[in-house]
Amino acid sequence: MPETEYSQENISYIRTHVDNIERMVWFQLASSPTCESYVRKEFAAKKHSARLYLALGAGPKSQDQLISSTHMSRPNVSKILTHLEALHWIDSTRNPVDRKQLLFKWNGAESVLKLSKVANSLAE
Repeated sequence: MPETEYSQENISYIRTHVDNIERMVWFQLASSPTCESYVRKEFAAKKHSARLYLALGAGPKSQDQLISSTHMSRPNVSKILTHLEALHWIDSTRNPVDRKQLLFKWNGAESVLKLSKVANSLAE
C-alpha cells in the first residue's frame, strides 16, 4: 500500500518525538550521579569497546577502516559496533560512495554523556 502524505507526516511526527524522548533520557542520565559508572559498565560489557568508540572520534568510518586502525578482528569489531549501536551511542549510515557499505559515527550521546572522556580513561 503506497504511503500517503498524511502517513509520511505521521511517521515524521513520531520520529521527532522518539528523538526528543531519547534526548530527555540522555539528559536525565547525564544529570544522575551514577552516569559515569553506567557508562563504564557498558564499555566494560564488551572488551575493547572504549578503544573502538574513540577510533570513531575523527569522523565516520567503515568497518574495514576500524579493523585497520584498531587491529581488531572483523567479528570483534562487528560485535562491538552492534553493542554501541544498541546503546544508541553511535549511528550508522550508508556510504554515499558505496551504498553497500555502512559508515559508523558518534551521535548526540557524545555531547550529552561525554562518553569519550570515560572511554579515554578506560583505553589507557
